[in-house]
Amino acid sequence: MLTVLHILDSMNRGGIESFIMNLYRSIDRTKVRFVFLLQNKSNSHRQEIEELGGQIYTIPARRNSIIEYHRNLNDFFKKNAKDISVVHQHASSLSCIDPLFYAKKYGIKIRILHSHNTSISASKLHYLLHWFNKFRVKPLATHYFACSELAKEWMFNYTGVEGKVIVVNNGIILENFAFDENVRNAKRNELGLEKDNLVVGHIGNISKVKNQIFLVDILKALVNKSDRYRLMLIGDGVGRKALLDKINDLNLNQYVLFLGLRDDTNELLQAMDCFVFPSLFEGLPVALVEAQTAGLLVVESDSISIMSKLLETTILLPLDKGDFYWANIINEKLRSFIRVNVRNIIQSKGFDMTNIAEKLLSIYGQRD
Repeated sequence: MLTVLHILDSMNRGGIESFIMNLYRSIDRTKVRFVFLLQNKSNSHRQEIEELGGQIYTIPARRNSIIEYHRNLNDFFKKNAKDISVVHQHASSLSCIDPLFYAKKYGIKIRILHSHNTSISASKLHYLLHWFNKFRVKPLATHYFACSELAKEWMFNYTGVEGKVIVVNNGIILENFAFDENVRNAKRNELGLEKDNLVVGHIGNISKVKNQIFLVDILKALVNKSDRYRLMLIGDGVGRKALLDKINDLNLNQYVLFLGLRDDTNELLQAMDCFVFPSLFEGLPVALVEAQTAGLLVVESDSISIMSKLLETTILLPLDKGDFYWANIINEKLRSFIRVNVRNIIQSKGFDMTNIAEKLLSIYGQRD
């Protein structure tokens, strides 16, 4: 059996984590086992990972002590490399690819570097490390993945491996998200929504990059058009207090469903009418794939890869047009929008995790 070591900061609820868990649920687990090396002991998926046969290791974060971080990495790979077939490191930048160095040092033959973003919101040091490490990519990794063409360019341009990068779509388990009128009605009843409420939804880590503050401005403009509008926010993060303060300052509390972290996002998507994603930058968010699979009207910022537009009805808008412009588009499009089951379309675009899992299993099992 192959053992694949996934390396990332944490396994809390987020896009990268969703991709990995969908992959683990879909891959042939008689042939492969996933283990994880994390820097954060907080873990929303621990129970399921262990039920699927996986295992989690943690080491202290690099920011605590660089010297200790390298010592821990070295000790981990020295002890465990003999039992690891593949290293699959997930990253938003090249600011830390040291695990690949130790994986190579201790003889792990397949070392994958996977780009999941198109930029970073970080210090100048992180940017410097990102560009400095470009010359290390080719000797340290053996395989190169990206979630979109823009994520590919961000991480792998000027590394010497541009022609070897494989775009791996952020696939999902399609049947979990396909539109279902019965689920929609039941969930809306559970949430206390009226039949005529127009629910604008969003799923994401609450942060500057995800730009939920702009969402609140859009809601204000929508409520000025009709008090039937509601905003459903799913997620948590460092920007939570500022977001709640803004909702309160604009007297929008009665129009907002702040649901926090949830494990029923597939059903909550059914309850929405529109999904809005105004991020400053992204790779190709899993949430956008899920929302489109649910048959929603999707409105996203044009700073996100055009590859995220899987349906003709999905709209990309510039952020600098402002909240009134976004609200006008949403309000106008919802008037004539007809929601249908689009599972076959999403599958034809290559976002069925069953097929992606088969593809990755073949790469994991390569002998040279």
